[in-house]
Amino acid sequence: MLDNKGFDLWADGYDVAVGLSDEENSYPFAGYKDVLGTIFQEVMSKKNAKVLDIGFGTGTLTTKLYENGCDVYGQDFSQRMIELAQQKMENAHLYQGDFSKGLVKELADLKYDYIICTYSLHHLTDEQKVSFFKSLTDRLNEGGKLLIGDVAFETRQELEKCRKEAADDWDEDEIYFVIDELKKTFPRAEFYPKSYCSGVIEIKKVNDICVSLYTPKLEDLWFREEFMSDPATMDYNHAWGGTIPFPKEQWEGWYNDWVVNNDGKCFYRYLKNTEGEFVGEVAYHIDSKHNMCIADIIIASKYRGRGYGKAGLLLLCEQAKYHGMDSIYDDIAIDNTAVRLFIECGFTEEYRTEEIIMLKKQLV
Repeated sequence: MLDNKGFDLWADGYDVAVGLSDEENSYPFAGYKDVLGTIFQEVMSKKNAKVLDIGFGTGTLTTKLYENGCDVYGQDFSQRMIELAQQKMENAHLYQGDFSKGLVKELADLKYDYIICTYSLHHLTDEQKVSFFKSLTDRLNEGGKLLIGDVAFETRQELEKCRKEAADDWDEDEIYFVIDELKKTFPRAEFYPKSYCSGVIEIKKVNDICVSLYTPKLEDLWFREEFMSDPATMDYNHAWGGTIPFPKEQWEGWYNDWVVNNDGKCFYRYLKNTEGEFVGEVAYHIDSKHNMCIADIIIASKYRGRGYGKAGLLLLCEQAKYHGMDSIYDDIAIDNTAVRLFIECGFTEEYRTEEIIMLKKQLV
């Protein structure tokens, strides 16, 4: 394992060493450029994002973010790395500190849109990673993301295969990510592989309200029938007739279309709270006429005002992005106060008529 002195000695040749490994598609930096590119594109989706980079090295990625308008903060334990990075980012807020002991005080009291870590956290044990991740997600603004680009594997079996193939090149002092093990603590973590030994891990802070997606069974559709017949819940739909009948004889056909055989053209889930109660639904479908992904979210009236709507909409946007949608829309009645909820979740107004406001969120 490289200590502070080791990183200082390595700093001047760090970018060159990484580049050679990536071009050869060899462990440990195979996919390096794709990893950095993926993180860059995600961060740039938010204008003037406030970004914390942990273990930023010579600033290869951070400099690009800085040059494109991001407000950059960083922590690295090598003073030489900081000196090299500061030359590229004169006004960045860079601090020296050992992140195995947490964030330095100057960074620990702030909140960020993104916290990024590239090829740095494999110096922590699995237990340290979990503890550190939890402290970092507390430093995110609502809807913010923790983005980790590193040597990572879907399963322990894949890691062991890479270890065997790397032979003497394998670094026994580094502890790499195994995604299916990480998900035991962070079940909503997403993994985007970029090579046979690397990828990007995304952990998003939705909010402090714990609400999860649930794939309903056919017999669970009693809940949908119930809320769609409730005038208070369906008041938002008054411009189009209010309540909507959903009798039991319609359940099976609807269920097959939306849940069983949707061919990627639609997505449907219930929202469930920590008490195990169904509180609403989220969905999207492809409008083939306009080639648009259209969102839908309904929270049952008795569960409103608890933050479930915002959490559910952010979860829906995550799923749309995961399934390859580059944007998502919703048309909302002109007098529907839910417009504010969509704006808070990153939607912007595309246009309006006398009857509706068309909202859009860019996902990639």
